[in-house]
Amino acid sequence: MTWRLALPLIVLAAFLAASGASAQLPNGGYMIIAARSGLCLTIGSPGVVQIQQFRCHGGPDQLFWLTHHPGTPLYRLQSQMGNHLCFDVEGASTDHGARVFQNGCHQGSNQAFRLIPLPDGSFQIRAAHSDLCLDTPNWYDGAGLHQAYCNRPDFQLWFFRRVN
Repeated sequence: MTWRLALPLIVLAAFLAASGASAQLPNGGYMIIAARSGLCLTIGSPGVVQIQQFRCHGGPDQLFWLTHHPGTPLYRLQSQMGNHLCFDVEGASTDHGARVFQNGCHQGSNQAFRLIPLPDGSFQIRAAHSDLCLDTPNWYDGAGLHQAYCNRPDFQLWFFRRVN
């Protein structure tokens, strides 16, 4: 994406974030796909709790349940694997670079996320407690998900593909 094309998206994302706009996606199962790389968010191999990106294959480790919190612009993202764990910003950290992993579901704001829509159908996913964006450090298989300042559109835009 050239800078000339990226700038309007950055400006629009900043406007939507400042205005508190949030698209309401219906509750249900989704694959979450990185807009730039086309890789899917994936529950890591056994014993790995950090959420990573890998080539999309549609297996249960790439299926997530999206649940809207009624009366709010917030969502919970939950694994559809047998453990049904939730996306969680580790330790409720507000730090740039804090990892996002799977953890037992609770009502903490570090497990609540806002979806900021963009004109191309992608979304920024912002942690409710920190207002930082879900981000990967690169475009490669195995890159771990973390929260970061919302200034890297190539690594912070996501598509939600409905699967059930």
